[in-house]
Amino acid sequence: MKDAILAILAALLIVTNLENLFLDQEIEKQAEWYETRLEVKGMEYRDELIDVRQELAKVRLELSGKQFEFDMATNRVEQLNKEIGGTAYESK
Repeated sequence: MKDAILAILAALLIVTNLENLFLDQEIEKQAEWYETRLEVKGMEYRDELIDVRQELAKVRLELSGKQFEFDMATNRVEQLNKEIGGTAYESK
């Protein structure tokens, strides 16, 4: 009787160890899957960030050009005002 109980306990221990091994393998697979997914997401976010930075650089360049045009126009208005002896905004 004692031997039978020990045999049953040994069999349960073997089954439990096999289940734990299987679960460990599944956990490892899932961890690898999530790690890979995070790496892919990280690359996607980096690519998106690069795109946003490039677009921002284009907008800054465009704004810089617009600012230059505005400054040139302002200087021209001031020059013309000096030439005609007044300001363009004077109204009487």
